[in-house]
Amino acid sequence: MDDQQIIELFWHRSEDALAAMEQAYGTRALKLAKQMLHSSRDAEECVSDGLHALWEQIPPEKPRHLWAYFSRVVRNICASRLDYLHAVKRDRGCEICLSELDDCFAVRQDAQTMLESRQISHVINAFLDSQEECNRIIFVRRYYYFDSCADIAKRLGLSRGAVNTRLSRLRVQLREQLEKEDIFV
Repeated sequence: MDDQQIIELFWHRSEDALAAMEQAYGTRALKLAKQMLHSSRDAEECVSDGLHALWEQIPPEKPRHLWAYFSRVVRNICASRLDYLHAVKRDRGCEICLSELDDCFAVRQDAQTMLESRQISHVINAFLDSQEECNRIIFVRRYYYFDSCADIAKRLGLSRGAVNTRLSRLRVQLREQLEKEDIFV
């Protein structure tokens, strides 16, 4: 079943929409949640909460890209769960990924606030559009899906060092782009 058919099921309030979402994107969403939370039980709960959130949001929302919309919902739920579970200190896996982007932003709190804004989203999307496909994949796999450098290297047939080098260069280029756009202090 394609995305538009699933969205139509949501619009008609058919419970089959949840089953179709689970079949189409359940495995991917669970993997994303596990990589953020490092707990199968918490990940399953977050995916379930994500499906419930879709039920509540569609309609009135009508996403153009269902997986992108669902993954954002699941990521936000996982981030809230991390905040709850680690009120003082974030989970180490996410902390490492986000700390790599510290040089792009003046303050961690500013980075979290800015990442939610449309302006920063637009600049990052434009930055990624200007990159070759391999660099885009590396950046998104690391900072959106929180894949390890070793997993990215294996997926793309590169050495871990090559992935680390590309990520380092991408962060420098992103910082320069953000400075050009007067995004950070």
